[in-house]
Parts: sequence; structure tokens; C-alpha cells
Amino acid sequence: MCLVVIIFCSSANANTQSIAEKIQVLKQQAVLLHKDLAQLEQDLIYPSTTQISIYVAKNIEKGLALGSLELSIDDVVVARSVYSKDQNKALNLGGMQRLYMGNLSVGEHRFQVIVKAIDANDNVITLTGEAGYYKSSEPLSISLNLLGAKGVNPPALTLTRL
Repeated sequence: MCLVVIIFCSSANANTQSIAEKIQVLKQQAVLLHKDLAQLEQDLIYPSTTQISIYVAKNIEKGLALGSLELSIDDVVVARSVYSKDQNKALNLGGMQRLYMGNLSVGEHRFQVIVKAIDANDNVITLTGEAGYYKSSEPLSISLNLLGAKGVNPPALTLTRL
């Protein structure tokens, strides 16, 4: 009788390991399925024929900090952002921030930007920019660039196709 109990316990451990392995395989499959579903969702929400992405970059002297930015497409505000000290630091180091990702129909569109920045003397500077772009059936990426050189006041705001 003692021998039967030992064999039974050994068999139970094997079944437990087998179940644990099956659970691990199922977890891996769930992660892959989630990744595929996320990509499918992205493709459905932002199809390449209507996709538009707008990024913010800054190439300017360190004395100017972005305070806020407002983006309008065809007179409709689509994005607003307020910038922290850390975000300004990242932009100063050459980083780019994705400001907006959305859908836009094929055709001509007007983009307007209003930027409020703070200079080295704590003065608030308001910059505005406007550009028209034709959206084709290909994805459109635009960079909003705040450019300036030392001693040049005010800095320039440009919109360029990436």
C-alpha cells in the first residue's frame, strides 16, 4: 500500500508539470494574439490611405522653452499640448514628439499652428504658422519645427513634409 501512494504522488507531479507547461504555452499564444490584434486595430483605425502623423521638433537656442502648442487642420483644432521641463529637455536633445495621428481624406488641406514659448527673460512669445498640403492616398507625415539661431528674434516656425 505504501508503494501505491508513492507512485500516485509521482504521477500527480507529472500532471502538474504538464499543466504548467500548457499554461505557459497558452500565455505565449495569448501575447502573440494580442500583438496581432493591436496591429489589426491600428490598420483599421488608421488605414494608410487616410493616415496622417504630425511631429514636433525643436532646433533652437536653449533659452527658449515651449509652453504650449495648438494644431488645427482645416480650421478644426485636432491637438493641444502643454510642454513640461523634461519634454523641452528631450526636444533640445534632438527628440521628436508625435503630436497627432489621425485620418484625413485625400485632397488639399490647411494646417495652422499656434505656439506659445517662454524666452530667457521669461517673456511669452506667440508664434503662428500655416501651410497647405495635398494629402494623397499615401500616408502623410509632417514635422512642425521651431527653428532659431542665437540673436535671431523671433524664432521661425516651419511645417515640412517628412
